[in-house]
Amino acid sequence: MAFVCQKYTILKLNVKRQLDYFLLLENNWGMRPEKARLSQFGSFLAAQRKLQGLTLMEFGKLAGLSTGYLSQLETGQKTPSESTIGKLSGA
Repeated sequence: MAFVCQKYTILKLNVKRQLDYFLLLENNWGMRPEKARLSQFGSFLAAQRKLQGLTLMEFGKLAGLSTGYLSQLETGQKTPSESTIGKLSGA
């Protein structure tokens, strides 16, 4: 379990960096997180999860989110709320 938690910590750091990038775009250039970028974020999230070797179930358990909801985030079907962003980035 400790190894899975370590992988989750790395995933959270990478997600936080990506979210910081989106916030930088929004704050400095007034760009809103449009659907295309949110879809990009979902793809990024899926890639990071897979890179760390975590299943949706493991990731969901660690993040406190359902596997169905995570799947919808990864495919761009759902937009993450602020609390979800906090869970995903460890904020």
